[in-house]
Amino acid sequence: MYGSKPIFLPNRVFIFGDIHNEAYKLIDVLEQVEPLIEEEDHIVFLGDIINRGAYAARTIETLVDLCRRRPKQVVFVEGNHEEMFRDYLVKGSTACQRYTASTINNLKDVWNLPNASVAV
Repeated sequence: MYGSKPIFLPNRVFIFGDIHNEAYKLIDVLEQVEPLIEEEDHIVFLGDIINRGAYAARTIETLVDLCRRRPKQVVFVEGNHEEMFRDYLVKGSTACQRYTASTINNLKDVWNLPNASVAV
């Protein structure tokens, strides 16, 4: 923009994307990267955190724990898989059932949720 000056942040941004319920891969990467993250840094998750993979509950629990440890640093951007999952939960949409089934069924099993199964 005319007349504006660029802004240079003195901190770093760690970006993660397309986790797809791969909790143990996420945990492995976080164990390697988190010691490098300073208080001024940001941690951004670019969507597609859920759906497809088998470890939905563990993925969510890992991210909730990260948010508790670093509440001012973690940012989430909704991806199309989060949108599909929300549409299933809020609207009952089954348009992307093949993706949401693994997530819903894992959450049901691990967290003992009643009536939460989805047929593939």
